[in-house]
Amino acid sequence: DSVVFPWDHHTGPCYLLGLDRKTGDIDWQKDRPIGTAHATPLLVSHHGQTDLLIPGKNRLTAFDARTHEELWCYGEGSGPYNGEIIVSPVHANGIVFTQLWRQSPIHALRLRPGGQPPEGLWVSEKPGPQEPTPVYYQGLLYALMDNGVLVALDGKTGKEVYRRRLGGACNSSPIAANGKIYLSNTDGTTFVVQAGRQFKLLATNQLGERITASPAVSGDQILYRTDSHLYAIGVRSNPSPPKKVIR
Repeated sequence: DSVVFPWDHHTGPCYLLGLDRKTGDIDWQKDRPIGTAHATPLLVSHHGQTDLLIPGKNRLTAFDARTHEELWCYGEGSGPYNGEIIVSPVHANGIVFTQLWRQSPIHALRLRPGGQPPEGLWVSEKPGPQEPTPVYYQGLLYALMDNGVLVALDGKTGKEVYRRRLGGACNSSPIAANGKIYLSNTDGTTFVVQAGRQFKLLATNQLGERITASPAVSGDQILYRTDSHLYAIGVRSNPSPPKKVIR
């Protein structure tokens, strides 16, 4: 019923706001602990209920999407950076993959019914990314580190499947489609990696401009925003130009 907007700052006050989708007015408001977060909230449906998962403050907090009641809080609520986090949570098959602060380990949580706290499944042995949000695809969690290293983790156990350097600094989040993982660095290079437990680099594509924004997918096109352009990459529906008719 609302546009959900976490209003988070180092000094406060901090709120979770529900904005009227037609007017932008505040429909509802809940106080939050003081702290800064840049991550995107996640709406998850499971066990016949829908939850709002809000990262930040060295924790992941769940709210009932209908009543806005706080259901549970995972994390100690204290740690470095005052809970500042950029990586957003990811959901797949009833499991949420999340971090609690910047460059913290990745936590896998199994959601439970009736507003119960989640069941902790595993915590990664090494820290996750600082900025790029991981992507879950076909049983593996792909985490693109800020230094250009791609790490593939088993989604069930958290065990590292492989760790390979692609190159360059990275800010944008990877995406997955058609058996491939697409990963971009700030030099404007997009690496296409075959999905699966064996690392295989399929292609390296250059746009020649800095990429920091995460790509978006629309139909059969991938949209990339560089520092100065917006690119649509895909197959034209009519690849051949119309023929000129001379009368």
